[in-house]
Amino acid sequence: MWTHNYEPLGGSLALSAPVAALPIVVLFLMLGVWRAPAWKAALSGLVTAFLVASGVYGMPVGLAAISTVYGAAYGIFPIAWIVFSSIMLYRLAVDTGKFEVIKDSVGSLTDDRRLQAMFIAFSFGAFIEGAAGFGAPVAVSGAMLAGLGFNPFYAAGICLLANTAPVAFGSIGIPVTTLAAVTGLPVLQLSAMVGRMRESRADLERFRRRSRALLEWRGLPEVPNPGRNQHATAALVPKLLAKLGLAGRLRDEDIAAAWHAIAGEFAARFSHPQKLRHRTLVVAVSQPAVLWTLDRSKSTLLARLQEKFGKDVIRELRFQAG
Repeated sequence: MWTHNYEPLGGSLALSAPVAALPIVVLFLMLGVWRAPAWKAALSGLVTAFLVASGVYGMPVGLAAISTVYGAAYGIFPIAWIVFSSIMLYRLAVDTGKFEVIKDSVGSLTDDRRLQAMFIAFSFGAFIEGAAGFGAPVAVSGAMLAGLGFNPFYAAGICLLANTAPVAFGSIGIPVTTLAAVTGLPVLQLSAMVGRMRESRADLERFRRRSRALLEWRGLPEVPNPGRNQHATAALVPKLLAKLGLAGRLRDEDIAAAWHAIAGEFAARFSHPQKLRHRTLVVAVSQPAVLWTLDRSKSTLLARLQEKFGKDVIRELRFQAG
């Protein structure tokens, strides 16, 4: 059985990673620099990946060929099948005139282009991403915005920015389900973690760039307010840490770091905060004499801790030998 070696070049990840990225580099060069047709670029990337896998990583040729066939089959079903169905549905809506009805219905909700961009690029684009994925949200939402009088360049840019949040769940969750199949991790836990990551990405980056892009359109009276973004970011970080389960750990680290200054250098050398449960801080003390000294100063230490972290965080202080 062949075992995948992630560091084939001298056991160095720094040397192996650029070689592993060669197929993607070749694909981008073919598409973006040399303007080659998509099928030629894809074929070049496939050949490069095959050579890297067999020549650098030592993958058996037969196994590499089987992996190529499996990847092609997985690309057709379900990925290509979802894209084909989405394109067919889009063409059906265009040819029957229903696409214009959808565009006019959304566009008639408001004349404010900022709100139109929110409705179409962000909301409707997220629906298209979940149903079809890949380039469909940008193509469909961009066409709708252009039909409403938006500059095609800005319409495409807004749709690309809007698509940064829901892209992980695109094509009926293909990225997440594929990751779960490859890693063997529970798909529900991966979905939850991806959702938390996308939320932070959306709030920290997407809305900031969206505001900047919208302000470049002529006739918008809105003035940038950096302070508003700073307050929004400051409010987001604690919520994100709580959702990731890191808020408690970060708080414990802050208490441990502050204990040296609160208890004093000598006492802190033989004691350390062990845990904070139900607003009770338990401090482990390794020397009996220090334990006796800290217990006598318990009220003073508790007042200092509450002054720094608040009474709602620490209500009681206990010492134990350990």
